[in-house]
Amino acid sequence: MRMPIFFCALLLSLTLFASSSDAKLFYSSIDFTDNEISRLSMEEYRVYDLVNRVRAKNNLNFLIWDERLAAVARSFSSQMASAGFFKHQGIDGKMVQDRANEAGIRNWRKIGENLFYARDVDEYSPLAVRMWMESDSHRENILDRGWTAAAVGIAVAEDGKVYVTHIYIQR
Repeated sequence: MRMPIFFCALLLSLTLFASSSDAKLFYSSIDFTDNEISRLSMEEYRVYDLVNRVRAKNNLNFLIWDERLAAVARSFSSQMASAGFFKHQGIDGKMVQDRANEAGIRNWRKIGENLFYARDVDEYSPLAVRMWMESDSHRENILDRGWTAAAVGIAVAEDGKVYVTHIYIQR
């Protein structure tokens, strides 16, 4: 089976981003090797891909990856990992729409996010999607017909907890 050009471009951009030393700033406050950052980039793509597969099984549109949303998602996952909290409202009191607006993401009709965290789990990407699908509100986000784009950000805390932020947007 041939991989669509979009996926090749996405994998290339994730690889190029992951090889950048600046990429470490998006993932966590602890030091990661380039290989670990590349693994996190691939896990972000894996969550994104698994959600798009669920959507395809439900005859829904494919969500386009948005790198600006990914930066917002990575930043929020890092904030949760660094400060040790897990909720949609940041320590600064801001919600996903505030974070997107501050990042210059405008002209959207609606925006939402799913969050997940786990400790000592090797396969957290499929677990995150499975847990979201078992929750009414998170499943509604995944299966919302209005979303047009999405992105995922992952961070790992010093204690090993993995924080996943998946942001959805309708333009």
